[in-house]
Amino acid sequence: GNSSEAKMPAFSCTKANLKAVSATVQIAWTACQLAVSDYTVPNKDAKRRLMGWVWEGPDAPPGATVLANATGNATSTPAPAAPAKPTLDECEKKALGDACVNLAACGDPVCTSYYNEPEIEALCGMCTMGAGSGFPFGCFALDASTVAVGKGTVAVGDLSVGDSVMVADTDGALVSSRVYFIHDHRDKSATMTLTTEGGMTLELTPAHMMPVYTEECGDSYCSAARTVPAGQIVAGSRVYVSGKEGGVQTVSSVRRGSSMVRYLLTEAENVVVGGIVSSVHSTAAGSFETLPFRFLNWALPGALQSRPVAAVLGAVLESPVLFAVEVAVNAVFPALQGKAPAAPRNALFVPPQSF
Repeated sequence: GNSSEAKMPAFSCTKANLKAVSATVQIAWTACQLAVSDYTVPNKDAKRRLMGWVWEGPDAPPGATVLANATGNATSTPAPAAPAKPTLDECEKKALGDACVNLAACGDPVCTSYYNEPEIEALCGMCTMGAGSGFPFGCFALDASTVAVGKGTVAVGDLSVGDSVMVADTDGALVSSRVYFIHDHRDKSATMTLTTEGGMTLELTPAHMMPVYTEECGDSYCSAARTVPAGQIVAGSRVYVSGKEGGVQTVSSVRRGSSMVRYLLTEAENVVVGGIVSSVHSTAAGSFETLPFRFLNWALPGALQSRPVAAVLGAVLESPVLFAVEVAVNAVFPALQGKAPAAPRNALFVPPQSF
């Protein structure tokens, strides 16, 4: 209960408010360097005094002047243990609070829209560095529902690699396709729940790419469907849904929230979740995004589930660097958002089966 602690302003997506939020977060973020147990100032154990190096920590280098009490041999009574301090990661997450979740929920993709505003760039940078604090990747909520062969309707979080789930084929027919990769993010992410006029409901992250009504496809999904980040979908948008012959429904409401999420890849490059057809992609790069996963799965079946490979992929998928790459892809290649290239499924995977 520090009364001097800055109070986070009520969140709105206006430029002025984003700057105010950035200033508040920056104060708490900077204070973490003094308040945590594991922050290390570079070369903090060595200080230049009287034109020579004085070493204050153990393992002094040859020639360094060592302080008398630096070897750990002091016999004085140790001071009472100080209360445990948070780690840097914990402090930074507290500093960010819900700022990153709220930032990601803005209809206008903030971090690709305000590059001339240093304060907003700083906020985006802190969210990128603390990506576990809710800055989203393209994923589905664990509680979102899908349909799996032999299991019926199940939560996305209950799927396993090898399950066959409902997808839409290139001509809109409902077929099944194998799940070949899964990754559960370790922290909650900002999400949005789309509800259609027919009662279909889908919860996913705003960064997730979604096919929307495209004249070339008409009233049934096809591989030429235009894809957009889910964050751009609003009430009145039209999306493709499941049914005996597919179909299109209008989004009646969009609700913002946060949930635990899962990155899920199918051989068909899409999946029907909550009755709504969604891609599996996090970026406008489309099937190029998943090409390394697909190739590895094809060349070395089971490699994606091996412990060493899974550990490396897990570290990459949790990395703030990945988010920065995704932002760059969507900023540098906006034309790809119009129409993602079709995945060469026939070359790498067995054909989908009728559902």
